[in-house]
Amino acid sequence: MWLAIDGRHSITHYCCVRVAVTDSSLLARSHGEVGEALCDSAKEYSIPLLHSLPEALQLLTLPEGEDGDKPETHAQRLLTSIWETVCEHSQGCHFVDTHASPLVSGDMPAGFVSNIPPSDDTRLSWLNCITVIEAKQLLSGSQLHTAIGQIASRFVRVQEQQDERSVLVFFLVDERGVIAGQLSPSELERWPFELRLSALIPFVGHQGMMLQLGSLVGCN
Repeated sequence: MWLAIDGRHSITHYCCVRVAVTDSSLLARSHGEVGEALCDSAKEYSIPLLHSLPEALQLLTLPEGEDGDKPETHAQRLLTSIWETVCEHSQGCHFVDTHASPLVSGDMPAGFVSNIPPSDDTRLSWLNCITVIEAKQLLSGSQLHTAIGQIASRFVRVQEQQDERSVLVFFLVDERGVIAGQLSPSELERWPFELRLSALIPFVGHQGMMLQLGSLVGCN
């Protein structure tokens, strides 16, 4: 079990109270509607900083956009580059490009951090999920709402397969930067989840971004 430097649990620590999702009317809505409802009551998600990074993370060069790239395609490449590098320096974390290789359920999040390494003989499932990442053209307005709704849907699947899981830390990526977030049990009976979101962590001057992401994932 790893701890963030301010004493809070990192994403690799699973909480031991499973919360049943009882509001079927909320989760029966479109991803955009679910995301908008959660965003309307979202709280701030503060991210601790590591004091230092492994040299490989300090030297990470983010991929530039290529001719003809759609913004979401570039965001997907940025996502893959960052999380492959972060997971190489995080004990027990393995990045999987599930946008290219779906889970056994057929789900295709943009990125997936697994508790076991991928192999030709093993199809990963939500049972293996540590965290999930989604890439969008622009993380604002309806696209942000859709991304949050997708994450909520993913979290339901995680809870179905991980009986003791009640918190999901997740990440959203566009061409500008990364938003980190957390879904956890809601204190309001009408909502199954409480959402916390960070401000956008920009890729410009990305050393600070890597310090924050590294603290959440548990970089050594």
